[in-house]
Amino acid sequence: MRRGQAAFEFLSYFTFFLLIFIVIFTYMGSEQAREIRVREFEISKEITDNFASEVNLAVSVGDGYKRTFTFPTKILGKTNYSVFYRKGFVELTWSRGEDKFVYFSPLSTDNVTEFAVDVEKGYLRLNNTRGVIYIKQ
Repeated sequence: MRRGQAAFEFLSYFTFFLLIFIVIFTYMGSEQAREIRVREFEISKEITDNFASEVNLAVSVGDGYKRTFTFPTKILGKTNYSVFYRKGFVELTWSRGEDKFVYFSPLSTDNVTEFAVDVEKGYLRLNNTRGVIYIKQ
């Protein structure tokens, strides 16, 4: 075997294994990005459902109910989001790049003051007065 042939074989093997490494690395990166998106949606659903369950609890307890509850200020510690109370549902929106995502959770009443939550504060006050749920920060 000549030196040139050995060097060519070495470069061929090296190139082949480098290509395999790049393919595997790319696949793993795309899977990780997909898992982050799935987890982000699961957490946003959980956050929205928690906002809704707080209102539903205020409805079920009745007049005189007062509570301050806390919530995360970011999804997965890095994604900003917005929460809006509307008649009959809670809406949570967040963005990833140019894509915008929305999740809704139903409320057990329409007697909710419409409110845009400042999520940076991390807390919310609920008050049930004569069947109307007032939301403040």
